[in-house]
Amino acid sequence: MKMKPLIYLIAIGLFGACNNVGNQHEVFRLPAITAPTTKDKPIYFPFKYLTSSDPVFLAKFKATTDTVNMVDMIERMPPERLYLNDYLWQENWEQQVKDSIKSDGFSLYVDYAYSVPYSRWGNGHFYYYPVYIVNQTASTQLFNGRLDHAFGTQEALDSNGKWRPIEFKTAFSDANSFGLKVHPGEFVMCLFTKYKGNYVTRMRVRLLIGGHLYISKSFPGEINYSQFHFEDYNPNSKMDEWYKSYYYYGTSPLDIDNKK
Repeated sequence: MKMKPLIYLIAIGLFGACNNVGNQHEVFRLPAITAPTTKDKPIYFPFKYLTSSDPVFLAKFKATTDTVNMVDMIERMPPERLYLNDYLWQENWEQQVKDSIKSDGFSLYVDYAYSVPYSRWGNGHFYYYPVYIVNQTASTQLFNGRLDHAFGTQEALDSNGKWRPIEFKTAFSDANSFGLKVHPGEFVMCLFTKYKGNYVTRMRVRLLIGGHLYISKSFPGEINYSQFHFEDYNPNSKMDEWYKSYYYYGTSPLDIDNKK
């Protein structure tokens, strides 16, 4: 598979300040969230090893949105949240818009303090935390994903103070992928898996949007230390360098570095 070069962009986190294009803008205010009432008790994801990641793409919102009502979104998606005219579903949409709509001007805001109960596959509620992808530029930006997925992973500082992935990209084809126009002042809301465990550390998220790799500012989080490791790992693998680029968005898993 031919890999596209990744363009790294340091994005912003919970207390954000600036974006990669140097525009001056107001600080994004994290919206309140009206979460649904659940009959079952939500739990944190119980993973013990490196696991696949496909962050939830939830919806796009206007800049004036101060409260995200997830009850409406789950029970009946309001028409104004669909933004049907802003979706690009055509085959090869990337080639059609890459010269006219850029993806390099987003800002990331992470609200790790908020635990969102969400049932993705109808098998119980798990906790997620919201990440907001905000267009604070003066031009339309292009977000992309597949079905209800965004392209992103989480990473954390290990005991040696090095950033390591605790998730890897889910392997799937580009079928059912989409582009979404995000106009000035609008934002996209995604949900990332939230863990509990025996290791408190700094964390951050990576998001790949239109070939541009965004890295959030770090935030305090909690995982199991074993999540730095594979459940099963072949130290004789000849694909490690390709894996680091494709599955880990350029980061290096602990087990791969340990074999060197």
